[in-house]
Order: sequence, then C-alpha cells, then structure tokens
Amino acid sequence: MSFGFKEEQRESNGEVWDRLKFNAKTGVYTSTIFNKEEGQKESNEVNPDFKCYVDFAKTLKVGWADFSLETPSVATTGYGESVLDRPTPEHKEYVSFNLYNKELGMVNFGSSSKAVLIELGGLHDSYLSLEKEKGDLIPVVHFDGTKEIKFGKANKIQVPNVSIVDWRERPATMLGQVEQVEEKKPEPVKAPEPDFDDDLDF
Repeated sequence: MSFGFKEEQRESNGEVWDRLKFNAKTGVYTSTIFNKEEGQKESNEVNPDFKCYVDFAKTLKVGWADFSLETPSVATTGYGESVLDRPTPEHKEYVSFNLYNKELGMVNFGSSSKAVLIELGGLHDSYLSLEKEKGDLIPVVHFDGTKEIKFGKANKIQVPNVSIVDWRERPATMLGQVEQVEEKKPEPVKAPEPDFDDDLDF
C-alpha cells in the first residue's frame, strides 16, 4: 500500500462531503448527498460497474476516520504531507479522493477498510507509475464490480475491482471543491466538458 501511514498517530477536522461509500461486507456502493441548508442527506445504492474520472493529483487525502459516531469524525491531510496523529483508538486509517462522472456528479470516495485500502493503494501505484508521463491528464478508472477475497480473520469480504483504463483532461466540474457543488445542480463552466458516456469507447 502506497499511502505512507505512520504507526503512531491527534485532532479531527470533522470534514464532511457528498460521498460514495463502499461496504466491504456486502460489496454495495452507496452515494450520499448532503443538503447543508436543510441538514438532511439522501442515500442511494449505486450500480457497481461504472467509469469515472479520479483526481489523485489535487484531492487525495490520507488520515483517520471514525464513522461509528452520529457525526463522523475525519482527520485528513494532503497526500505527501505529514500524516496526522491518530485522534482516538477508535479511528481507523482512512484515504479519500474526488471522483466524477455524469451519473454520480462529483463525490468524495473514501474507505477505512484495510482490505479496500490495499486495492486502492495498488490503483494509486499504477497512477504514480504514469503520472509524470501523462502530465496534466488525470486517470479514468473502471470500477468493474467487486471481487471476493479472504482477509484477516474474516472468512470472505468484497473489495472494488479497479483499474485505470484511460487518461483525460480534468473536467471543468472537477476544478472546484466537492463542498461547493450543491445537490448536483449544473453550474456555469468556462469550458465544455467531454461527454463521458459517449466518447469513451470501452
């Protein structure tokens, strides 16, 4: 795994985003959109086979998370910076990054599952191996369903089956932050975005 966690890890920044969650026990993806004005959230199951832009370069964060609380506690810092100290023994290693396609909108995908982090670490290693060659392009990643593995004391768990299938210019929507996107409503953009579904021939 290539994220560089420290063994001993302190304060939580409490950040919350519209997010895509993966349940390693069931293999189910869930998209959760937060309505900050009304203090509500809407969650929907997502088809596990999809392609999306992934922005490791600008949005990859590593740190700690405790999702057992009513309000999740998340403490992260940018990849490559000093990893934060662990806020509490209940916090688990956590990685997150932004991804985008037309169906999901722009969401933050994160996980604190060790098995899932290993798979995402492999994806990130693939990204790092081509990052300099590809310049300002970002990867298009195929989340191609899930695969079942044996891990730790668990009999079997599910992990995402992920791979980089293309490199493209960063869509205009991804130039902002997830926190500024309101309920997937379209926003004015300076340049047209590629038609993700139609122009990727996979």
